[in-house]
Amino acid sequence: ENKEIWVSYPHECPNKILCQPDTKTGPLVYVRSDHDPRLYPSIPRDSQQFKDIMKLRTACERSNSTKKVTYKLENSPCRSSTHYLFRLYLISIIEHTKVWLAEDKKKLGDDWKNLSRFDNIQNTYTNDA
Repeated sequence: ENKEIWVSYPHECPNKILCQPDTKTGPLVYVRSDHDPRLYPSIPRDSQQFKDIMKLRTACERSNSTKKVTYKLENSPCRSSTHYLFRLYLISIIEHTKVWLAEDKKKLGDDWKNLSRFDNIQNTYTNDA
């Protein structure tokens, strides 16, 4: 629920008394608002810009989840931040390599022998340009 909270102090109260004696700050007034950035974002949800931003965000979240869950990055002890970053870089290289291989497989088909030949891959990319 999106609520704004105003805190009033006894010396500012028109009654000059503390209506809720157990609180140190005085009575709290909750007021609902029609303006909630989560419900009404500045970029309309049905716009292409919003969809593109959400696509990038979900891709990042999937990547982070893979690093944490599949490669157990959070659960593995690291001696230093350098060691942690090194592991993170290696995991990122693995992720990118998997994507590159999937793209090559789409271009070259299921013949995995072609994937090991650099000339075939190079020719495939230069012919697309």
